Amino acid sequence: MPGKLRWTIALLSIISLCALSSMSEAQVALDSLEARLASAEERDKATILNQLADAHQETASGKAIQYAESALKISRKYKDRKNEAYALRNLCLNYLYNDVYHQALSNGLAALDIYEDLGDVTGIAYMLSTLGWVYYDIENTDLALEYHQRVLEIYQELGDKENVAFSYNSLGLVHSLKKEYGKALDFYQRSLNLAEETGEAIRASTAHSNLGMTYTALGSYDLALEHLQKALELREKDSGVLSKAEIWNQMGQAFTRKRNFAEAEEAFAKARAFIEQSASNASKEKLMDNLEFSAQLYAAKGDFKKAYEASREYSLIRNSILSEEKTSKLAEMRLIYETEKRENEIALLENQKKIDRLIRNGSIVGFCLFIVIGYLTYSKLKSKNRQVRLEKERLKDKLDFKNNELTTFGLHIAQRNEILREFVSSLKLIQSNASGETELKLRNLTQRIEQSRVSNEELETFHLNVEKEHKNFFYNLLKQFPDLTEHEKRLSAQLRLNLSNKDIAAINNISVKSVEMARYRLRKRFGLDHKDSLTDFLKSF
Repeated sequence: MPGKLRWTIALLSIISLCALSSMSEAQVALDSLEARLASAEERDKATILNQLADAHQETASGKAIQYAESALKISRKYKDRKNEAYALRNLCLNYLYNDVYHQALSNGLAALDIYEDLGDVTGIAYMLSTLGWVYYDIENTDLALEYHQRVLEIYQELGDKENVAFSYNSLGLVHSLKKEYGKALDFYQRSLNLAEETGEAIRASTAHSNLGMTYTALGSYDLALEHLQKALELREKDSGVLSKAEIWNQMGQAFTRKRNFAEAEEAFAKARAFIEQSASNASKEKLMDNLEFSAQLYAAKGDFKKAYEASREYSLIRNSILSEEKTSKLAEMRLIYETEKRENEIALLENQKKIDRLIRNGSIVGFCLFIVIGYLTYSKLKSKNRQVRLEKERLKDKLDFKNNELTTFGLHIAQRNEILREFVSSLKLIQSNASGETELKLRNLTQRIEQSRVSNEELETFHLNVEKEHKNFFYNLLKQFPDLTEHEKRLSAQLRLNLSNKDIAAINNISVKSVEMARYRLRKRFGLDHKDSLTDFLKSF
């Protein structure tokens, strides 16, 4: 997934201990903190533990989480709200680095609540940004966009140009993920202009890198390479290996598109060397980019065996990060958190009402009491109506979230099947001109790939999840059209998810023409006029 988690390097620039200029200086700082921790009073240890968690964030180690957990325990014991928020922030960020999204969300939302209670605007902006990256990672672009837009508004109001540039870059990445490249270019250019104005070389390098990535997507390869070269020059003295790996990955992709295969292979090799130097969990994201782009290079060169192996390794890493279980837990955690928050608010309101009632009982009688009771009844009804409305909104958000995840899962299957189909076609073409042992090896490789397409377990998982999440849809549809076949049911659900004919064809390993014919037969089955929208009709159930 191009550009995924590119934000981690940029985000690290605003963490307090990232100003350490070398490993030796970092070790001195760690030793100093450990020494202070050993001699400090218990109530003062929360701050030091949080600083230690900060210091270990770059490698996303288990130590960072352990320090943050200890800081959280002590800060809660002494009712130290500032350090409690600090510890929750550290936990959110480290769970995000380790791809444990539901834990990242839970701690992040709790930290955000405390920062809002404290009126800490900087803390609020930091947590909104981090939560935006949680949703960016699971490709929920709507929520990611909403959070990063709020962050931009805060920094603009504060007049913080450095972080406004950071927010521009964040919004550009989300628009890139949505394939809205025109908007992405605009935000990257704004980020670059501000970075150059404030003399922020690292921020300027990031903007150049993202501009290069976007111009590659748009087919302007020379312009892309020009920006990527500038990004590399600005990073020359920087010790961040993953940022350099990102730039070399993007250069390799641009060279591949230009069909400069030797330069592309050299660029990917340099990127891989930088990735192997990093102990950070974020290196997996750069490795995914490297494998995906390498697969494209091998396919363009006609080396389909290497292309298939790189694509398979990419899929294994991607599935380990963005699994259905993790995204389901994230949706569940968000719902549980919001429900608990509303219940706490209701409990506080009820307690306040009891206090108010006792005060009024001591001073108000007769008609005034009647008025108070009427007011309380009205308030209760109003509160109840508000709760019902919020519940409906939560359920809608949950359904939208699930639909987004199902669509993303379906598109992933479509992309995988399309790559396999292209491999098989190319291999068969080569096989027709081969003979002897080469022809036999190609035939065996073709058969293995075709078996992989036929026995697609991901496709069955996709169908089962669609049926599970849309039980009411299937019930209402079959109630009106009980004779629908299994294929017609599945096609109806896929159309309801707004999947295109091409994506449906790729997911089900059939031709686009077959999908068009199936849609035509489905319209006849439903008795729709040619002016009626089949998708809108299905969404009505």
